[in-house]
Amino acid sequence: MQLFDTMIAWDESALQRLHALPRRRTVDRVMLLFTRLGDASSWLVLGALMLVLGPQSRRYLRRVTVGVAAATAVSSVLKRVLNRPRPRELGHGVQPLHSDPDAFSFPSGHTAAAIAAATALTGTPLSRGVWPLAISVAASRVYLGAHYPLDVLVGATIGAAAGFAARVVPID
Repeated sequence: MQLFDTMIAWDESALQRLHALPRRRTVDRVMLLFTRLGDASSWLVLGALMLVLGPQSRRYLRRVTVGVAAATAVSSVLKRVLNRPRPRELGHGVQPLHSDPDAFSFPSGHTAAAIAAATALTGTPLSRGVWPLAISVAASRVYLGAHYPLDVLVGATIGAAAGFAARVVPID
């Protein structure tokens, strides 16, 4: 239990230190954009674009769909089982810069979905653009005060596993 308490203390302290830094309006806006790009509607737009691009892109779309769906399902179940409150709920001096999609923080669903998509697309022509986006979505979740760093790390792990599964499970 002591290791768990130490990890939580580090997690909360890291977020507090980040949010104690001076804010820049331009960075705030960019991070809000990245978070919005990590919303489910943005992945639907990516999917629609891939449908237009032809048969190979449809294969990639199936991979992304399976990976993102699996990552979203796992992260959603864990959120409801573990019930870790969002940083704003615990009064750590963190003022979120946008509204949260639900009450629970652990793990980050945006991160899980973004990393699942990037992992599912690894090795394809689209991976060059998707990886920087996925990493930016993950970073934005902590920057905006929606998640603790550990939420994002676990979300990324879930996303990587789901994206990898989507690559190796025969869905083509």
